[in-house]
Amino acid sequence: MGQSRRQTLKRRHGAAGGQDIAGEQGSKKSRWWRRLSQSWLGIGLLALLLAGAGYWVLAGVEPQRFSEEHLEALLLDKAEAGEAYARLAYAPDFSGLISDRTFVAVAFDDRDAAEELDAIIEHDRIRGMAEAYALETATPGTSGPVYLFSQIDLYRLAEGASAHFREIAARPLHVGETSRHGVSVIEAERFSTSGIGDEASGSVGVTSYEAGTLGKVIVYTTTITFRRGQVISYVGVDRADPSNIREEVSNLARILDARLAAEQK
Repeated sequence: MGQSRRQTLKRRHGAAGGQDIAGEQGSKKSRWWRRLSQSWLGIGLLALLLAGAGYWVLAGVEPQRFSEEHLEALLLDKAEAGEAYARLAYAPDFSGLISDRTFVAVAFDDRDAAEELDAIIEHDRIRGMAEAYALETATPGTSGPVYLFSQIDLYRLAEGASAHFREIAARPLHVGETSRHGVSVIEAERFSTSGIGDEASGSVGVTSYEAGTLGKVIVYTTTITFRRGQVISYVGVDRADPSNIREEVSNLARILDARLAAEQK
């Protein structure tokens, strides 16, 4: 699934239930960019739900307890991305807690979904949190950023997070293929980045989708995936134009990484 699940996840789900966002993604034409990017680029989440407790645990040198509000505060706010993102609105339907069901539902195809399900069980992924901002109305000729997201995913052990990170970074990019969600991958490649987490990898992709009256829509996605201790995080931006924003997204990832590093001291 790696590159093919970037944005489809989001909204508050519990690990054992809740609304399934993957099933409703893209149900509104004004969210076409989310459907596209959400079905190809990988996202991760941060959060460990303590069994039977109403607190989250981010394990570092010493485990620390967090409320759900604290976890949300770790994620990126659009103001941190700069003026170009001011027009984006908070997307509540694509933000919040993410269940395993939703995590797997956005896989590129059935095979990827099966592999991802095995992986999150094997590597002991707990649950996650995402925050998204999106352009509410898209029209032909739209340019600039149309979607900003950050997601953090906590694993029980750093070893499990590292193993899953390496698997995600090695997943096929599905260039020339169309996902089970109807998204076609036109181009995709990985790029290296530095100064982020314990391990990090960047991805850029171009996807297309038939979006009703908008016709064929093309979205340009840039994502940074990184691991810091027991956490795998994803930061990404979708644009309606092919600007090179690799360093811009890398800098946003560094902001999130700095917060995670501070929490794990």
